[in-house]
Amino acid sequence: MHNLDDDENLSRFARLAALRSHFFAFKQWPEFAPEKKDTQTHAMAMALKQGTTLGDMSGDAGILVINAHGSAKTFSGLDADQVAADLFALGIEAAGTRELWVAACNSGLQDQRNTRFSPTFTQQLSMRLRERMPGIVVYGPRGILRYGERTMENIGNGQQTLRYGRVYVFDKKDKHEYPFEQGWVRAGY
Repeated sequence: MHNLDDDENLSRFARLAALRSHFFAFKQWPEFAPEKKDTQTHAMAMALKQGTTLGDMSGDAGILVINAHGSAKTFSGLDADQVAADLFALGIEAAGTRELWVAACNSGLQDQRNTRFSPTFTQQLSMRLRERMPGIVVYGPRGILRYGERTMENIGNGQQTLRYGRVYVFDKKDKHEYPFEQGWVRAGY
């Protein structure tokens, strides 16, 4: 029997669906409405390779959510300069993007040490984007994005799909769970 716990594609699909529903509940963006079936998820790397721009994709690119594994310094293993270059190559300026939500663990985590301030990934990305797009606002989670209330649902023909009913942000430093809508910080640059 196929182990659904080991299926990264199934898990990724479930996490993207959970992010979409939580963003809709939080922000009421029409593009994220459950009945909106033509809004698509696009892989940045594939779009770059194919020469696709945000203008070629369905939906309103005024608000953009990007999702990957992340840290306080990287997004999908890339630093802020590399991600900014990729977003410019995808046509973020021409698309008129006003808000960028970086749904990657710790990308907005504030790291304040005794004598110096270390900018977060989202702050670094915001600085790069604002060099050419002064009005753009960038947000990131203040900790680790976590997915909970995992269920398996039968979808017919003996097949199942994975669903997450809860997305929240966990701050390891203060051991605090933030509800999804309270777990985001705006990049201060």
